[in-house]
Amino acid sequence: MPAYQANQLTNSPLTAIYPGDAGFPVINNENPATGFKSQEVALGEPYGEGGIHQLYASAAFASAPVAVSWKIQHAAKDTDSAYTDIAGASSTNVAGDNVPFTTPLPFVRMVIVTGPGVNMTGLIGKK
Repeated sequence: MPAYQANQLTNSPLTAIYPGDAGFPVINNENPATGFKSQEVALGEPYGEGGIHQLYASAAFASAPVAVSWKIQHAAKDTDSAYTDIAGASSTNVAGDNVPFTTPLPFVRMVIVTGPGVNMTGLIGKK
């Protein structure tokens, strides 16, 4: 069973990623439906650093979907209503994609705008 929204269900801490960490699977070889919101990720910084987070989001598909659309959202507070879209952090590429983006906020997630109809893996990583 996936760990999506686990922090809100179990009050457990979010997964945090730091600079140089490999991409964290926020969608793990599953077939997400339209409107699906992935597990949230907290963005960590080494002590004494801060500012703009340099990240990437990627999607890969088990087979070619007919159509797909996903976007990245960020938030200052980890509540569903606080998340907003990051301009330019989205894709409709059915061959898969790797999209760089930045945010000053500490939480991010992937949202499926149009479900792919096939299994996909979505990653968020920090440069």
